[in-house]
Amino acid sequence: MSESVVPTKKRKLHHDSTLLEMCKSSRPDWSAVAARAISHPQEAEEQQGSSTPLAVACRKGAPAECIKHILQAAPSLVRRLFQSRGTPLHEAVVCGGIMTSDVLELLLQADEQLDGKSSCLMQDVDGCTPLHLLIKRRFPWHVHNEADDECWFHMLQLLVARAPEAVEIPDRGEYEEPPLVMALKANTYVGGDLDGIMFQRVERRIRETVACMLKHRPEAARKVLSGARGSYAALHSAVFHGRCSDTIRLLLDAERQGRATSNAALLANAQGELPLHFAAMRGEPPNSTALLARSAPEAILARDVLGLTPLHWFWIRFASTSMALENDRGEATVEARRIASTPGDNYVDFSLLERGDFYANLNMIRNLDPPIGFLQMRHIPNELGTDGYASELAKRSAQVLSNTRQRYIDEQEQRTVVWTRREAVTSLFWAKVVSLLKAAAEEMDLGGGEFRLVNAALSCRSCPPAVAELICSLFPEELSMIDANTGKLPLHYAAARSWHSWDWPRTNAEAGQTEPTSSQILRGESIAVLQTAILASPPQAARVADNQGRLALHHAIDTFVKACSSSGRAYMVDAHRPLVVSMLHVLQQLVSYYPESLERRDGKTKLYPFLQATAAATEFRNPSSPNDVEVPFPDEMPLSIVYVLLRENPALISREQS
Repeated sequence: MSESVVPTKKRKLHHDSTLLEMCKSSRPDWSAVAARAISHPQEAEEQQGSSTPLAVACRKGAPAECIKHILQAAPSLVRRLFQSRGTPLHEAVVCGGIMTSDVLELLLQADEQLDGKSSCLMQDVDGCTPLHLLIKRRFPWHVHNEADDECWFHMLQLLVARAPEAVEIPDRGEYEEPPLVMALKANTYVGGDLDGIMFQRVERRIRETVACMLKHRPEAARKVLSGARGSYAALHSAVFHGRCSDTIRLLLDAERQGRATSNAALLANAQGELPLHFAAMRGEPPNSTALLARSAPEAILARDVLGLTPLHWFWIRFASTSMALENDRGEATVEARRIASTPGDNYVDFSLLERGDFYANLNMIRNLDPPIGFLQMRHIPNELGTDGYASELAKRSAQVLSNTRQRYIDEQEQRTVVWTRREAVTSLFWAKVVSLLKAAAEEMDLGGGEFRLVNAALSCRSCPPAVAELICSLFPEELSMIDANTGKLPLHYAAARSWHSWDWPRTNAEAGQTEPTSSQILRGESIAVLQTAILASPPQAARVADNQGRLALHHAIDTFVKACSSSGRAYMVDAHRPLVVSMLHVLQQLVSYYPESLERRDGKTKLYPFLQATAAATEFRNPSSPNDVEVPFPDEMPLSIVYVLLRENPALISREQS
């Protein structure tokens, strides 16, 4: 190109081109653009397709001075919405250049002077507001550039303060995500496998972003959203994406500020999963687990569509990790600080490990026992459905925890302790179990006396038999402790533990039906817990009557008859009879420990055990089964109990007649 051509083109651009053409040039002279906006203000209204001078200037990262003059010429352009690209505010947020907060301030000031719907609330074709785009497009750049911290948060505060309601506006995607949810999953926009320092930085920035949003719009924490898996709230997203306990606490605190009619921690998706289920399936840290459990103790007893509670999922995830450790033998080590004892917290003191800093602790736990991704979080190892595996794992885990506890006692002067990965993973699991059972005790009738872990485990309907076995192994002394308020031993609580419908098989193996692993885990677990209690308790426990004058035998009779009368399962002889046989065997075990129990009247009904069974059948049987389902052994079970007990002591008939 000759030298004479260049000046001609420049002159044409500056003197003959319109304001829009100058903005759209490959290398705009923003000073000249500003001058043109001053001299030809009418050109600011020009539009070509989805472009106006203001939109293009924001898109290309024009300086604040240039934006100011275009806005002065046509302030209404700040709300000119093009579905494909949004408003100039959208353009400014996603511009390719380095946008300063000055530009954002100018746009928002102009927007504030106009009547009607704010540009902060306007949505592009994907349903994104400027706040959506700030999180989705600018957050990754922000976390990689520490110098951008002040600018980033100023822009965030400007957008949120101008239109707080934007925090909870859903986009038009599959999960209808508002900016708050996008902030909670912002780590996914950063991408890659975050190392320790970057992980801590991202987690801090997410927490600060969420805190800003909830400060201006706390009600966003309780907003119910609709996604591909049903209803959910921001709390679900926080747990699903592995946010730290501090961020989860922000959501719980914000929800409590308003008069919510529902609790997000108890909101189930289409698969019946609560936030606590997510925490369990992913294997989230103990702090997050305890926080969720305390916020909604009812969630501990909630079952998903597979019949599994959060405590089941914690056990499943722990088993999966333990299997993986068997390959590397769990010999990797980590050094952690000893934590000072907490009065009344002797159940977990020995198992706690920390680095001394919240985010350092979080990163350590993440490396020792990393959360499971969403593709694997619902996986259940087939081994858990086989006989013996769960019990064997419970025994091994009890030994690991027992050794850890003894080391805690022997090395009281040590400020730091070296843990193997197996010890660390088992201890982390143990801390979660204790926190859940402590919270669950608030929802169970345990007499209101001193909390005992064994009592909670044996009475809690969500506690798997293997976990109950583990707890009984670690605290055998509690099996002989009588509750001062109720007079009950752990054996009484186990005998009174009510059955759930999942105790009864849903499939019939004899008919060629395949039983899923989840159902195998749940089948007969209530009676398995009672059997665990009988084997672990001293024989004299069967002789102890509670404050109501009831032996464990009396509680067991009521429990078994009620279970058979209201199972809600269609009757399948081959599938259900083994459980009934097990019930009768348990009654025989209890009688063998205390033969005179057959002559002890029930303190509640004043009847001998063999007559108590028939009275219980009358009390518990529904007039008609739900949905006309034929329940297993509604009449045969009491008769079977009568037969078994009278066979042990036939003289009872003549005694009752006399």
